[in-house]
Amino acid sequence: MIYSFDASESYDEQDSLTQLRFRWDWESDGRWDTDWLKVTVCEHRFLKSGVYQIDLQVMDSDGAMTIYFEFLEVDEFFLLDLRDEKEYRIIQIGTQFWMAENLSYETYTGSWCYNDLIENCTKYGRLYDWDAAQNACPSGWKLPDNDDWNFLFNTVGDRVGDKLRSTSGWNSGHNGSDTYGFNAKPSSFRHDYGSYSTTDSYAYFWSADSYNDDMGWSWLLAYNSSDIEQKYLKKGNAFSIRCLRY
Repeated sequence: MIYSFDASESYDEQDSLTQLRFRWDWESDGRWDTDWLKVTVCEHRFLKSGVYQIDLQVMDSDGAMTIYFEFLEVDEFFLLDLRDEKEYRIIQIGTQFWMAENLSYETYTGSWCYNDLIENCTKYGRLYDWDAAQNACPSGWKLPDNDDWNFLFNTVGDRVGDKLRSTSGWNSGHNGSDTYGFNAKPSSFRHDYGSYSTTDSYAYFWSADSYNDDMGWSWLLAYNSSDIEQKYLKKGNAFSIRCLRY
């Protein structure tokens, strides 16, 4: 998560605010994270939740320095994908850490926005064929296999589909409770021959496990089912990805 910090309340008896210089230490580890800055406002991205001591050092034109500090509690957990600077919300379900959004990293081949519209990548994430999905997750994260998915479902318990579906956007008002914050949206899919299925009714997620040379395992959330269904389908189809931390 990105936070903005403002040092404009700093005061010096002989210098104006524009003559002061500022530097920041975001974790109070004794290493200054910025150079001396002329601007009073600075932003920082925290990659995980926790309580941080933020140190600000102010220097006037004579070289006199003063340090101020404050504590900041970061409640949300985000992943920054360094490959394209996209940020994803992370949730913990049981002992697993999941992306709470579909991956939207554009692979060299084998990934698409729904209906080839870039705004649908923002809304639903990208759709990946099975081969592209195998290596699409960022460093430290993986495409979950069937054991990983089953561990999630066992943690969630009964009515898995209802608990994992988002609270809006599903066909005929069949929205979920999103009990765990998984926020599965009806992202639909792309057929292996290039057309797209109707959105608002289905969400398909790839597993890392292969069924055979032509088919891969996947998991289906449907608007008209409170459960989740395992299916083996053509690897040329393009489905959503949820990455799992390992």
